[in-house]
Amino acid sequence: MKQLSLAFAALLTASVCSAAPCAGSDTKLEANQRTSFARAAERHLRSRLPHEVAVQVKVRPEEIISYRSFGGWVILRVETHATDSPYLFYSTAPDEADSYVSLWAGASSRIGSHEIQTWVLNNVPGASRELAACFSWAVTHHPT
Repeated sequence: MKQLSLAFAALLTASVCSAAPCAGSDTKLEANQRTSFARAAERHLRSRLPHEVAVQVKVRPEEIISYRSFGGWVILRVETHATDSPYLFYSTAPDEADSYVSLWAGASSRIGSHEIQTWVLNNVPGASRELAACFSWAVTHHPT
């Protein structure tokens, strides 16, 4: 019984530690938010992509692949039908923003966690180390 308790404690500790970078983040998106965030993401992408690509961009509410709110920031991953599925970094709610702060797309499995954190800190103005660590952990441990 003692060995079972120790094994359970080790499993619980590993589980808690692995989620630590994103502790306190929210991943639940309400239906009304899903709709308004999808519209905002589509509008923002269309305004910043080359015209030939922008006209093909469509983001439906059900095509928000992932959502994470952390420290006042929102990170959306969306299906665009025209590009790789990008992660859009917002410093506020997407439907309240003029545009996203930065965009990241690419294969996270071939990039190390440290490199992703460094990319966030160098390319997302205003991003905290905690946001960079959470994003890095999320895309390397739980890519969607």
